Amino acid sequence: IQIEDNPKILAAIIATITALVLSLVPFVYTHCTPDLDERRRLAGGGTTRRYVQLTCEDGYYSEIASLSLSGEEGVIRHLMSRDNNRFHVPELVIFAIFYIPLVVLPMGLKVPCGSFVPNLLIGSLLGRIVGEVTAGITDGGVVAKLISSPGVYALVGASAMLGAWTRTMIAVVVTLIEISGDVGLAVPLIISVIVARQISMTIAHN
Repeated sequence: IQIEDNPKILAAIIATITALVLSLVPFVYTHCTPDLDERRRLAGGGTTRRYVQLTCEDGYYSEIASLSLSGEEGVIRHLMSRDNNRFHVPELVIFAIFYIPLVVLPMGLKVPCGSFVPNLLIGSLLGRIVGEVTAGITDGGVVAKLISSPGVYALVGASAMLGAWTRTMIAVVVTLIEISGDVGLAVPLIISVIVARQISMTIAHN
């Protein structure tokens, strides 16, 4: 039996590769961040952000492990957060380098595989990188007060990604407003969706 003729075997192989890569990514770049509130890692509940200690000492957590070992919904909660917790750009870039190929890998398989959440995550990830870079450049300056939280950039990036992929506007904006719970973000989300949709239609007409 040829592997390419058996979609179940292919799906199992890709799932194994994905699990191995995401499990090993935290060891590519080991950087520990002080945990200002250690109790949050022990808290339960579906809306709690997960902070993974991994090989870090007590009182510290690994940012990249918190991304790669928290599941896609957990990663999205991290990226779209608008509190005082910041992510370092190297961790975000490394995670993107490994995650994006893993999303592309199963495309075209003859088995059902979701693409909505991965696209939402990729958009949030790219937006968060831009947000963290912007926040780093303006940190401590007068302009910093005019710059939004990196989590807002993640929301705008997610809307742009989903707008380009689905080519819908109202549904994407409504979904992200419900996720963020902030109606005040409607204008930047609408603008990002319109621009991304137009660019997508220009590149691919069908």
